[in-house]
Amino acid sequence: MEQRFTLPEIEGILLKERGSKPLLLADRGKVWVVQSGEVDVFCVGIDNGKLFGPRIHVFRVPQGESLFGVDFKRHGRGIGLIAVGTTPETLLTQYDQSALAKAAQAPAHAAAVHALLHNWIERFSSGVGKGLIPPKRYFEVDPGAVLKMEEPTYLRPAAGTVWIEHLAGSSMFMGRTYWPEVKPGVFFPVSEHAWLETVGQVEFRVFDTAELLQADPPWSALQSFHQMMLDCIAVNIERLERDDQKRLTTTIQADGLTLDNALSRLGALLVGDREKAFVEADAGDSLVTACRAVGKAMGISVRSPAHATGKRRPRVELEDLARTSKFRFREVLLRDNWWENDNGPLLAFRTNDHQPVALLPVSSRHYDLFDPETGSGERIAPSTAESVSPQAFAFYRPFPDRALSGKDLFVFGLFGCLKDFSWVLLMGTLGALLGLLTPFLTGILFDSVIPSGARGQVLQIAWILIVCAVATLVFNITKGVALLRLEGRMDTAVQAAVWDRLLALPVPFFRNYSAGDLASRGMGISAIRQVLSGAAVSAVLAALFSTFNLALLFYYDWQLALLVIAISVAGMLFIAAILLLQIGYQKKIIEIEGKNAGKLLQLITGIAKIRVSGSENRAFALWAQAFSEKRSLAFKSGQYGNVMALFNSIFPVLISMVIFSWVILKGAGQLSTGHFMAFIAAYGNFQNALLEVISILGSLLAIVPLYNRAKPIIQTIPEADEQKAPPGELSGAIDTSHVSFRYNPDGPLILKDVSLLVHPGEFVAIVGESGSGKSTLLRLLLGFETPEVGAIYYDGQELASLDIREVRRQLGVVLQGGKLMPGDIFKNIVGTARLTIDDAWEAAGMVGLDQDIKQMPVGMHTLISAGGGNVSGGQRQRLLIARAIVNKPRILYFDEATSALDNRTQAIVSQSLEGLNAARVVIAHRLSTIVNADRIYVLKDGEMIQSGTYDELMGEEGLFAELAKRQIA
Repeated sequence: MEQRFTLPEIEGILLKERGSKPLLLADRGKVWVVQSGEVDVFCVGIDNGKLFGPRIHVFRVPQGESLFGVDFKRHGRGIGLIAVGTTPETLLTQYDQSALAKAAQAPAHAAAVHALLHNWIERFSSGVGKGLIPPKRYFEVDPGAVLKMEEPTYLRPAAGTVWIEHLAGSSMFMGRTYWPEVKPGVFFPVSEHAWLETVGQVEFRVFDTAELLQADPPWSALQSFHQMMLDCIAVNIERLERDDQKRLTTTIQADGLTLDNALSRLGALLVGDREKAFVEADAGDSLVTACRAVGKAMGISVRSPAHATGKRRPRVELEDLARTSKFRFREVLLRDNWWENDNGPLLAFRTNDHQPVALLPVSSRHYDLFDPETGSGERIAPSTAESVSPQAFAFYRPFPDRALSGKDLFVFGLFGCLKDFSWVLLMGTLGALLGLLTPFLTGILFDSVIPSGARGQVLQIAWILIVCAVATLVFNITKGVALLRLEGRMDTAVQAAVWDRLLALPVPFFRNYSAGDLASRGMGISAIRQVLSGAAVSAVLAALFSTFNLALLFYYDWQLALLVIAISVAGMLFIAAILLLQIGYQKKIIEIEGKNAGKLLQLITGIAKIRVSGSENRAFALWAQAFSEKRSLAFKSGQYGNVMALFNSIFPVLISMVIFSWVILKGAGQLSTGHFMAFIAAYGNFQNALLEVISILGSLLAIVPLYNRAKPIIQTIPEADEQKAPPGELSGAIDTSHVSFRYNPDGPLILKDVSLLVHPGEFVAIVGESGSGKSTLLRLLLGFETPEVGAIYYDGQELASLDIREVRRQLGVVLQGGKLMPGDIFKNIVGTARLTIDDAWEAAGMVGLDQDIKQMPVGMHTLISAGGGNVSGGQRQRLLIARAIVNKPRILYFDEATSALDNRTQAIVSQSLEGLNAARVVIAHRLSTIVNADRIYVLKDGEMIQSGTYDELMGEEGLFAELAKRQIA
């Protein structure tokens, strides 16, 4: 806002060229007021009055505000400030500071001078602290107060600028330990967008600007402020230079490690050690390197988070790594002789120095410990295991961020299982080969041994068959154990990845499915995995076994073998036709089961409402209708199953009749007795394997409807994108710029050119009639939908370019019709966040729920039933609000979140939310709840038709005033 003064003009300076003739703000006795244009203030190096070095932008001064001279020779540490006009027409009016101080004593000019001081202090403070995220809670100080703080506290005024004089103790400007402290003996200004953090016990007095100017006519406090700001800028420059040097050193170290790894790989080729695991080290971060070692063993690509690591708790750093790399983990306990069992790769920590290490299995009975500090590994012995903390972390690999096929599922599950899979195939092959001895020895027995009466040879053959039987038993046991291990590993990997994929899918995906239906589809993938890892492997082994026996059939009589094959193919075609007919019914049954699962979940969740409305019979009828339809289809499918069972009983007899008939009619004299018996024995093995393949074929075809139902889950692309940038810590600034949106390409526009601006800490309300687009706008702000036109910005960053999961983690949201989770009150408030019960009590107190909880028999551990039927509507809303604010987010979204609260509770909640220093966007129907809003936006038919404060909107004719009058009436 432009300020004009009646002081005599001393000198006018026209900056005609942008940046070519900067104004040096070096005279502490001068003040410049921007009369036109804008001015950028830069920090530069100064040596003997000459400027050198790069310009560092500090802040911008708009028209109507002022610039004050700074005595950099006394306070500047070799740096100073220059002012540069943004346009050639920028005009400054220069005044003597003494004249301005005199004007401040006159009532007519006092407010204008105070405004100039406030704006200068506000912009200078914000410029020096640029990029710093303000605290989530403050203690607001008022002029005239004398206060004493026993513990570290964040201080700031509710509005404007106050001057703080420390009587005892000191404070840190904006909480920075590396900046000079504010100590007794000076008056230090703090604006509403800056803050002080007290150090230990502190006592101080608070003045407003008018009181200070009376007590400090020379304005020496302003010069002390300038000295502090220049000192802070100098420290910032030194830190930037150190960071650049550290970055350069880290780059050199990383390049060295990369070169060492490359040379090691070349050396490994020369010595033949190609299986050595090389892990890309992260210079200066052993946790990242250890996680990469675990990830390499599991096929997980571990990427370092954008921010620096190593300064927080390892658990928090691991959570950041997992979010950045998109894998999940859980804590496990290392007990007994854990290193003698294969528990998969693990991340652990040493007991003495809490340094991270990777525990990597090298066999089913041995582990290696990888030390990221040295890059070496050692075999874990009992003495080594004692040095490892019993708490460790197991990682879970996610699916790739793309559409997946059935083959992808199988390959994904097989990762790390090739050894077990190889054992299954090897044991199956050896068993199949041993199975050939039975028909071969049978032929020898009937052709040579029995006719010759060689009892010794009979005994030898008997012992050979006994040894083969025992060997086959051992092979089958080994194969069975390996198959169990294979299924266990695949189930753990695939099922965890399925639910991770479900949680990562975009929100619009869930509009088309009920919760029960999605659970059924997700478990269907587990059924597919069971078939692929069990039945599919068995089918391969059975086919292998039948192939060996088929070769033996051709060896004895190729003509009869061809006849048997022809009949077997005809039988398989008949069974395939039956299976295809049966699959049609199975598909319908699975669809009904999925829909019925969704209905059952909804009926159970809403059982209280069903009983209240007396709708038990209708609910039962709804379930019975679906169940009877399913049973009818199951009966028809079972009839085809009976046909298959009958065929499987008749088919072996039919084949035997054909074989005997062929030998009698066509093959008399061609086959010896021994060869015929060997052929019968070989065919028996072939037939058993063939029937096993046929039965497995039914299981394999049964996965087709399961796969079709699971397709939406595995073929929908996850919401998160590796290419999108992390948002960093949000301050609360939101900008919705000219947004238009429709749900369907051919549908009507729901929002039309909507713009909305929210500053950090502001309370903004959105009102309008039902169907005006309020909830749709909220869905866009949450990233549930994407604008057709326009963009949404958080802290100046377009939402479409940000990692939406990281954005949502920093939001507190209470949606219309929000649900409570089955469980206790504590878990409903803190969720999965690593917060304490004290945090839960604090959040409950902020929403006025603490007294209600204390009156419950077990307090915070009171269980809440599914749907929250054992709490009132007001308590449910307060629990949802407590859940939203327990992490103290900087942005809160409320969709009619306080409709069930009485006036007293509403006042408690409003007061607590104001103390959070969070931007609040509230969709409200009760207009009495938004009287104190900083700004109200009014929507009608998707268009923003009004905006302003409550009093401004009530004072003009329009929709808001009409809505208010209806509610008042």
